[in-house]
Amino acid sequence: MGSAAHHASEHEYLATEIAQDFTINRIELSKSALASPAPLNTYNNVAIYLYTTASPTLAAGTFATAGKTLVYSGSIAWSSLGFSG
Repeated sequence: MGSAAHHASEHEYLATEIAQDFTINRIELSKSALASPAPLNTYNNVAIYLYTTASPTLAAGTFATAGKTLVYSGSIAWSSLGFSG
């Protein structure tokens, strides 16, 4: 998650990197520094999408949700450093 008001990022993992079948039950994001005042430690309007692709690369400079499944929509808040999700 970025520090900008509007941030998008994609992370791709190849089947060769994962090398097993599995079910995703939880996604956690880590925060390395807490902000002051505390409301700055909450990210609102978070949307997490999952999808599969045969492509080993991401298109630079583009972001689209077409063909992706929304698996989380809401806020993520941290009260301490580390993972939340």
